[in-house]
Amino acid sequence: MKALKKTKYTTILLILLYCIMPIITILTIQHISITDTLSKMENGSFGISQTNYKIKTKNPVNSIIKSCKQQSTNIAVICSSTNIDEKVRYIYFNNIYATFPMERGRFFKPSDFTPNNKVCVIGKNLEKNTQKKNGNLYYSYKGTNYKVLGIIGYEKKTICDSYIYLNMTSEKIDADIFTFDFFKTAFSFKDIATRQSELLSSLKSNGLNPEDFSGGTCFSESIMPKLYSIRWLSMLVVACFLCILLTSIRWINQQKNAVCICRICGARKTDILCNLVFRYICITILSFIISGTYCHIIYPSYFISFFKGFFICIGFMFVVLAISIFKLFKSPLEEVIR
Repeated sequence: MKALKKTKYTTILLILLYCIMPIITILTIQHISITDTLSKMENGSFGISQTNYKIKTKNPVNSIIKSCKQQSTNIAVICSSTNIDEKVRYIYFNNIYATFPMERGRFFKPSDFTPNNKVCVIGKNLEKNTQKKNGNLYYSYKGTNYKVLGIIGYEKKTICDSYIYLNMTSEKIDADIFTFDFFKTAFSFKDIATRQSELLSSLKSNGLNPEDFSGGTCFSESIMPKLYSIRWLSMLVVACFLCILLTSIRWINQQKNAVCICRICGARKTDILCNLVFRYICITILSFIISGTYCHIIYPSYFISFFKGFFICIGFMFVVLAISIFKLFKSPLEEVIR
């Protein structure tokens, strides 16, 4: 009975650790991303390269967005209001964008970019101009009420504190200068020149005649802020990894008696192996559901980071699981019984 209780407690502990691990990873990735964003705010470019095009075509937004959707890599497009007294930016991106420090709510997601979806993200200085209706905040701009998705805010002043970001797909824009920001894309080895060429080709094929206004590759990767900010969070991640490692090994060792009985009764090793792996997968799935639900509610904008953190952890732990099971099967029955 004591052995069963110990196994039960170890299983619960393992589930909790698997729930905590992706959350810590999200916080780490989020903190690094925010630090990187803050260091790049003055430049106005958050990707690895940007290109500014002057597009004189009337109502070019639909064609621009269509061109961005045709890109196989991560890209964003921004344009500013022609009124220099306004700090308004129209935005669209096909996959990811910079991670802003949010005082409340969230930044845009690709699913937000639909026509007639009047939503915005505002800087913290504009919060005083919002109105609350039916539990939601609204910001009025040019006589139109926009639902506020989130409020950008950091403990110190930033240039974004007085900006308003609007969904480009739902607006009529009179500007003719558009900034295209190229972001890193996983599993893509295209260089910037190739990506710029593909974008230009898409813009032209969609009836636009862009003129190169300015732009260039941003080589500053904000290495020092990243290294400085990652230090203590990395220690938390490593500590959590070690806890999961030790707990997983302990969980496997606690299965010795059950494995021993199965081996004595003539059960095939493959059946025993499948049973152990199945139990471990059940623990993993339960942890995924719990932590995934939590992260989707609390950190909806960083759900990709959750997947990264969870599956990196899972990959590492299944290697540990394989080694532990291999050692368990190699143990003589006499040693296991003892």
